[in-house]
Order: sequence, then C-alpha cells, then structure tokens
Amino acid sequence: MAISSALVNTTIPARLDRLRWGRFHTLVVVALGITWILDGLEVTLAGAVSPALKESPRLYFSNADVGFVSSAYVAGAVLSAIFFGWLTDRLGRKRGIGVLTTLAESDPEVRGWFTVFQVELQKLGWAQGRNISIEYRWPGSDEQRLRSYAAELVKMAPDVIFASTPPTLVALRRESRSLPIVFVQVSDPAKLGLVSSLARPGGNITGFSTFEYPNWRQMARTTQRYRARQEPSSYPSGSEQSFTRRVLAGS
Repeated sequence: MAISSALVNTTIPARLDRLRWGRFHTLVVVALGITWILDGLEVTLAGAVSPALKESPRLYFSNADVGFVSSAYVAGAVLSAIFFGWLTDRLGRKRGIGVLTTLAESDPEVRGWFTVFQVELQKLGWAQGRNISIEYRWPGSDEQRLRSYAAELVKMAPDVIFASTPPTLVALRRESRSLPIVFVQVSDPAKLGLVSSLARPGGNITGFSTFEYPNWRQMARTTQRYRARQEPSSYPSGSEQSFTRRVLAGS
C-alpha cells in the first residue's frame, strides 16, 4: 500500500516570533528566578542541617534518623509540588468553550450574534483571551468536515460545547457522552433521540429548542382549548405540532 505524504505549511512559528515581550513574560521570568533561588537555598540548608542534627547534644540523631528526616523532606517537597500544581491549574487555567455551527461564517448577522455572545460574557467577567478561550469551528454544509470538527472540539476537552443546529448536535453526541453540550435551534430534540425528554433532558445535553413556550404547562392546568398561529412557509413540516403536544404533556 502506498503511503502518501504532504508538506504542511504553517505560520505559527513566525507568528510566535512576532509576539511582543509583555508584562506576563516578565512575571514568568521573575517567578522562575525566585523559584530557582529558593530551591538552591533549600538544598543548601538541608545539607548543612544534617551534620548538626547528629552532633546536637540534645537530639542525638543517628544516621538512620537523619536519613528518615531527609526522606520525609523529599516526600513533602514532591507531594506539595503535586498539590500546588493542581491548585494552580484549577485557579489559573482558562475556561474553554467550543462552538460548532453549520451557519455561514461570512454571514454578518451570524457574526453579530457571536459578538453579542462574547460581549455578554464579558459583562459577567469572562473575557476572551484573559480567563476564557472560545474555539469556533465552521464546517458549513460539509458533512465530513462536520464530523472532523466535532471530534477535534471534543479532543480539546473544553468546559462546555455550544451546538447551533441538529446536525452539529448529532455529531457532538456521537463523539462524547460526558462533555456538557448546550444546543439551540433544534426543533424537537426528544423526537430525534438526543435527550430523554423535554422536561428532563438527562445525560450531558441540554439547551433551547426552536419553540419555547415556558408558561404553557401552567396554562394546561386551567385551559382546555388552545390556538396557535404559524407561518407555513417557515415551518413546512408538522414537527412543531408534536413538539407543542409534548410540552403541554410535560414529557
């Protein structure tokens, strides 16, 4: 079987070279320098204290005692490094959001939606590039690219993935049953088998359907007849009728 190889051209190294030195880089260098100095002092002190422990007229440490103390010191350093490394990751890691949509990236209206999305996040204290990272994927109508992008986003393991249409939701569900997924513009997710029910989606998927009637369930307790108006050209199928019945039934 012939193996084909392709040359991959990337501008990432050049873009990294063009990055300006900033305050963040200065802080990293200073922090690493302080850590290096303290580590050296720590080792020096540990080596100087060991003979003093054996020569102390009160402690009377034997070689075994000194060895035990030194081992406890090393074990404590390793365990504290693991703990503080975990703590740093928890407190300092950027939160991640993946966005998978079949909408057109070049559509000004769509770009406006996501701009508003980022603005509203910023009002809540989540700024792109500072404490949150948003990864957008625009597969368009290419099914193969959709599956590839879905797998790519799941592999990144963001904190949540946003899906905007039924195809994107189906592709993401195929890739993961654990990562939180929030959807919009899905007419009847329960009928499609993407969630257990409308009232209790279950699993790792939740979101907002195309049709939202938040007060209908309360109305159903006192009202026996309903009338709904729709534009036939906008919804050619009858799925919204099934959706409405499921909402009223509280399924």
